Amino acid sequence: MIVAITGTPGTGKSSASKMLEEKYRVLHINELIKEKGFFDGVDEQRDCLIADTEKITDYVHEKHKEMDEKEVLIIECHFSHLLNPDITIVLKTDTSVLIKRLEKKGFGKAKIEENIEAEIMDVILLEADDICKGLKLNIIDTTKISIEDVFESIRKIIDENIGV
Repeated sequence: MIVAITGTPGTGKSSASKMLEEKYRVLHINELIKEKGFFDGVDEQRDCLIADTEKITDYVHEKHKEMDEKEVLIIECHFSHLLNPDITIVLKTDTSVLIKRLEKKGFGKAKIEENIEAEIMDVILLEADDICKGLKLNIIDTTKISIEDVFESIRKIIDENIGV
């Protein structure tokens, strides 16, 4: 099973996924893009790489085929819901908390504003819902819970879906 953990930057994807590495295989897609060169260019305005989602999707599904069929592969990124997962978990956070988290990460004003707008407009949630058609889509509000609780919530969703 491939599980996508997605959400606006600052919602807790990377932190929770690092904890999930103790139990599951986790691919941090942003790292993979740099390591494998899975990008088509650079977005100068946003100061980021333009991901080649087709190459990334192929890579993720090849890695999953190499695993035991009962193993879980977690893919973590703000667009992992676009990579044809079996289950999508969207992390959301109240914008007042998200602003503080993004400032702490060192994001500039324009990047913070862009991400806050995306969170307010539910861009990732709406994309994920459209792709999943409402099936196997889960939402976790990370605003007032610890990263340990986020981890436990994700683990519970996974266990429920694999019949543990």
